[in-house]
Amino acid sequence: MKTTRATLAATVTAALALAACSTEEEFLEEPEQVLVDDTSAPVERDPEDFTMNGEPSVYAVSFNRGTKCAYFDKGPGRDGYFACDLDLSGEIPPLDHDAGIDTPTDSVLWDDEIGFATTHDTGGGEIDPIGETLAPGEQVTISSYTFTHDKDGTVRGERDGHWFEVSPDGQYASDHFSP
Repeated sequence: MKTTRATLAATVTAALALAACSTEEEFLEEPEQVLVDDTSAPVERDPEDFTMNGEPSVYAVSFNRGTKCAYFDKGPGRDGYFACDLDLSGEIPPLDHDAGIDTPTDSVLWDDEIGFATTHDTGGGEIDPIGETLAPGEQVTISSYTFTHDKDGTVRGERDGHWFEVSPDGQYASDHFSP
């Protein structure tokens, strides 16, 4: 019986020691971390998805909050006409091109000297085409212009190292305007 008690005592002692070690190790181990990759590249869309009625010379891209951009191709070797209507709020940028109509900035044009230039819609109807919507997490390149609709809802336009952005709440920023 002494052998059985000694064996039982040794087994219990060993089990308690193992339990203490594993419990101690559990507290010392780092918890497993799951990382979410928010830096994934946007899905590239085909520019042809944004042509108006299949006409390859007119492109229109719509975003959130009434922001939309249009590009009218003028043919090989010629820069086309580009403009965006913007639905802005917050700190409104000053006009780079003032047509003298006494309205705030609500459009962006391309200017070879300064890049994306703020202006106001003069009512000529240049951007009347309503295009396909570029969803959050998507990007499209039309001619020299790349448009990205970030997953957070920010709209970004880029060309030749120049850029502009419109946040989901309508705040405008660019390479020459910081709110």
